[in-house]
Parts: sequence; C-alpha cells; structure tokens
Amino acid sequence: MQSTIKFGFVLILLSCGACSDTIDPTVPDGAMHLLRDAIAKRDFKSLIGQLSQRTRIDLDTSVKLLNDQRQAIQAFYPPEYKIGALGVYPRAIFAAQNSHDLMKAYLAERLRKHPPSAGLQFGLTSRDRGLVVDGRATITTHSGEQFVFVKEEAEWKSTVFEATVGANLDLLKANQTILEENLSTLKAMKKAAD
Repeated sequence: MQSTIKFGFVLILLSCGACSDTIDPTVPDGAMHLLRDAIAKRDFKSLIGQLSQRTRIDLDTSVKLLNDQRQAIQAFYPPEYKIGALGVYPRAIFAAQNSHDLMKAYLAERLRKHPPSAGLQFGLTSRDRGLVVDGRATITTHSGEQFVFVKEEAEWKSTVFEATVGANLDLLKANQTILEENLSTLKAMKKAAD
C-alpha cells in the first residue's frame, strides 16, 4: 500500500513537471505563455513584441496610413465633409498614433468581454509543448484553441492576429484609394470654382 502511494505521488510530480509554465520564447509553449501573460496584463507593448514580423509590419503600415488619412482629411476636406470622412473608422482606431494604440483598439471589444481572470489565464495556458513542422509550431491550450507560432531568429512569434491585421490593412488601403479619388475631385471642384 505504501509503495502504491509513493508511486502515485511520483506520477503526480512527473505530470506536473511536464506541464511547467515556462516563459522562454525560444520554445513554443514558452512563447504561448508570454503571449498569454501580455494579454492578461493588457500589456500591448509586450503583446506586440510577441507577434510575428509580418503582423508588426502590417500594424506599422496601418498606423502610417491612418495618420496620412487623418492629416489629409483635416487639411483638405471642407468642414461639411470632414465629419463623415472622420467617421469612416471607429474613433479609437482612427485616433491610433502607434501600433500599441491600434492593437488596443482592435482588441478592445474582445478584452472587454474577457476580463483578466484565473479562468482566462488557465484557458490560454498550453496543454503541451506544441507540434513543430517546417518552422511553424501549433500550440493547443487548455481551452482547446490552437495558436500558431513561427520561428523568427531564435524566438517563436505568434501569428494569431496576422489574418485580422492583414484584412484591416487591406480595408485601409481601399479607403486610401477612395480618399485619393475624393481629394482629386475636391481639387477639381475648387479649381472650377476659382
């Protein structure tokens, strides 16, 4: 009986050791835990540091387009058209001055629905070390979600927001084209009026 208890205790220790909560970005589950911690703490600087290079580039490009659009509307749109033009995007997105602000604006609604909690922390904890194939790692969390990470230099970076940020960038580019057409029309109208 005593050896059965010792054996059971050893199994518990071994199983807990296999589920260690590493925060080492050079291993996929460690990168997942860094991402989880950044989300739980609402630390957007750290969160952006955990994202893939493609996501970070798309965020920076988005911020530049938003800044250019905001400045063009302020400088060239007549007052009666500014309100409509400035209302194309949600206020927090259009006001974003940097990638941290923009990421915060993109995630605001989701984060409001999921306040920091032990349940969120547990749900975003990896349940395994991850499956690595061709420089991509798939991590399954306790909530059953799968997160994909890519190896960039020596660290694993998350692709979780890549598609969303990319789709939003495509919308920003489409709106940039419309803005340029509108500015051209406004200049033509002003020239005709002079």
